[in-house]
Amino acid sequence: MEEQEKNRLKELIRKFQQGTLTPEEEASLEQWRASSLENNKRFEDRLLEQFAIEGLGILREADEAMQEDFERVTSSPRTIPLRANRRLFVAAAAVIIVMAAGLIYYLFRTSTPYQTAPIAGNSSPRLAPGGSKAVLVLDNGQQIVLDSAANGVLAHQGAAVVQKIAGGQLTYVIGDKPKVPVGYNVLATPSGGQYKVVLPDGSKVWLNDLSSLRYPTAFSGGQRLVTLTGEAYLEVAKDQLHPFRVQVGNTAVTVLGTHFNINAYPDENGITTTLLEGMVSVANNGKTVLIKPGQAAISGQGVSLVDHADTSAVTAWKDGYFEFSDADIRAVMRQLSRWYGIDVRFEGKAPEQLVSGRISRNNMAGDVLSFLEASGYHFKIEGKTITVLP
Repeated sequence: MEEQEKNRLKELIRKFQQGTLTPEEEASLEQWRASSLENNKRFEDRLLEQFAIEGLGILREADEAMQEDFERVTSSPRTIPLRANRRLFVAAAAVIIVMAAGLIYYLFRTSTPYQTAPIAGNSSPRLAPGGSKAVLVLDNGQQIVLDSAANGVLAHQGAAVVQKIAGGQLTYVIGDKPKVPVGYNVLATPSGGQYKVVLPDGSKVWLNDLSSLRYPTAFSGGQRLVTLTGEAYLEVAKDQLHPFRVQVGNTAVTVLGTHFNINAYPDENGITTTLLEGMVSVANNGKTVLIKPGQAAISGQGVSLVDHADTSAVTAWKDGYFEFSDADIRAVMRQLSRWYGIDVRFEGKAPEQLVSGRISRNNMAGDVLSFLEASGYHFKIEGKTITVLP
């Protein structure tokens, strides 16, 4: 580490201990910690070292006060009570206990499982997480890369004004133009990308990585029809006269106004529609089922019903988390592959133990792998290829 960087780190840690970090400095420190296991260990070692220095200083002061009392007692013919400085010593010990508790709480609250064994092939993998990335394809075929486009008006599509606003979000505002032909736009996310769009009717769609949504620039006719590939979470604006329909391959999901998630990745087990609020119908190959909140429908060759779906795990991606509930390692690694843009391989038979837990999607890939290693898995990293070891 260069001397300038060392001095900057010391200053950040000093201000952290004093509670005087600015939000920008705190973000910089946390980013530095998360960049490698070595950095996080250096940070924690520095905190522990400072704790030891301060704790010993407090005890030394209390001990000196007790020693003064002892000398006065032994040199005086009458008894002198020791209660005051004994209380000081007890108070000093209590201060140290509080300091230790606070330190332990902070380290465990803010850290991902950095203390696990090094990952084979690379002790500090720096595979960055995804973010708000997408491409908008206009009706004329023009492509706009949204992650590099400035906020504001992007295009005029028929009667709609297309705007990008802060936080990775696209909106369609219908103007007062006379009737114009309706066009179609496509929003597509790459590996490691996700995006939110507010459709012309006010419906909100969160698009996960490696997904696409095709939709009209204004809804007309008897229904509101969109086409989806990949995964999306939808909050559909209520309109009793115009049902909202999502076409996913040969599966049709029809709603009036509701919150639900559709997972339609080709490497997953069928198309899964999970309902959080309202009611939807799922139709496939001539069979239709109605699902209620907390249920899911899996379609492919027909439709089957799941009575108790884990809605929290299903929608965690929208809130910035990976969440697993007794998930097998292949399903877990498929999510990581899409989000971090990595290739995943299995050496020998895949481990059979299941994964449960929750971790931020903003973590480096290495931190998520360390989280999985705590469940007994082992990995080897070579560039952007991760091998799951038996």
